[in-house]
Amino acid sequence: QSRWTKRIEQWRRRSANPRSYYQCENCLYRYSFRRAMYAQVLRSALVLHVLTALILVALLLSGSLLAKFVDQTWFGGALLRLESLQLPDGLFASLEGKGEVAEGADDVGSLTDLLTSLPLGLDLPYVLASLTVIGISGFISLGMMGPMLWHRGQQDTLLVIMILFGVLRTFWLIYEAIKSRSGKMLQSAERMVVDVGASPPSPPVDQPAATTAVVVPAAVAPA
Repeated sequence: QSRWTKRIEQWRRRSANPRSYYQCENCLYRYSFRRAMYAQVLRSALVLHVLTALILVALLLSGSLLAKFVDQTWFGGALLRLESLQLPDGLFASLEGKGEVAEGADDVGSLTDLLTSLPLGLDLPYVLASLTVIGISGFISLGMMGPMLWHRGQQDTLLVIMILFGVLRTFWLIYEAIKSRSGKMLQSAERMVVDVGASPPSPPVDQPAATTAVVVPAAVAPA
């Protein structure tokens, strides 16, 4: 906490007057700790992780929509037919046969149908393309370019690992950015805690003191 907030907290705990918790006894200024409370909430690890996940999902959906717009506008939907961005046939059926999914998996049909039924109307290839871009971007930030320069036969397996590491790297970067920003907000809120609230009452206006007129006798001219 800042120096001013610590002093206010000490005064609020030691003062016998219960009003000292929210109001200065001298100038009747009301403190406001709402902004500091909001900043403290943003410092919670759970809140930081939830915000990071939401931002990452928002990036994924935004990238998917952008890929869909570009592909359907200039490439005639070629990305939808790209083999590397398709799920294996019978994936859900194989999982159901192993007892790893619920009985209602047949109603879903496939993950592609599920994504298409969403309000955004996304297709799985666009989501995978967006995920690939995010993963590669995060992986590049690690300075690891070796796997991207290998032959295709060696790259197929490592590409998935590279994307996973890149997504985790992107998640960590977003988390650190939010954490740093929330820390600055907390410091700013602690400095502003005495600047927010009801204004102190105006000091009484002093009445001007009454002046006593002094009559000076006029000089008498000599005869």
